[in-house]
Parts: sequence; C-alpha cells; structure tokens
Amino acid sequence: MSLLRLYKKIINERKHWHYTKTGIITRKVVYSRRRRSGNRLIRPTVRYIVDDKTYEYTSHIGQSPKLRKGKKVGVFYDPEDPTNAVIDTYIQRGSPYQFLGIVLIGFGLYFIYILYILVKRGY
Repeated sequence: MSLLRLYKKIINERKHWHYTKTGIITRKVVYSRRRRSGNRLIRPTVRYIVDDKTYEYTSHIGQSPKLRKGKKVGVFYDPEDPTNAVIDTYIQRGSPYQFLGIVLIGFGLYFIYILYILVKRGY
C-alpha cells in the first residue's frame, strides 16, 4: 500500500505543476545501469525556459531508444522549483508503468473473483 500512497502523492504534487513547450533534448547523455540484456538505458536531458531563465534537467528514467538530440518536447515543472521537472513523453511520464499496474490489478481482481466462485461452489 505504501507504493499506492507514493503514487498518489506524486500525482497530487504534479497537479499544480506548470507546462512549457520550450523543451529541447540536448546532446548530454547520462547512462543508467546495465539491463540484464547488457544494453544500457539512456537518460535524456532536456533544456527548457521558465520566466526567461534556462534550466536543464536529466530524467531519472532511462529509455531505449534514446530521444533524438534537438527534439522539441514539452516539460512539466514545479513552479516553486523549476529544476524539478518531467519530460512530456509517453515513457518519461511513466505511462507504461501505469498501464502495467492496471493490467496486474485487473488480473488480481479476476483471480480473486475466480477463487470466490470456487469457494462458493465448495471446491
């Protein structure tokens, strides 16, 4: 349940974040640890402008294939601390993890339903 609370905290925190379309992926490359396959994930770095000040943010989420240098992206940022940001792409928003979580919860609920039916029938 603590993961669910952490997720809700992050979502509630980001509800009040602002959005800018000034993000550009830079050439700076930061590698994550090696995956089991031996490939390293690339953590993208984005440069963006908030109130005429330029910021640079390196994602905590590695991805492969990498985002192309010079690609324009949107950026969600904390208005109280613009260095705290999230790159607005499918992977960087954590959408694959959300989808996986929904699928796993669905399977879990289905499994509980099947157990309920079996117990009700006396198996």
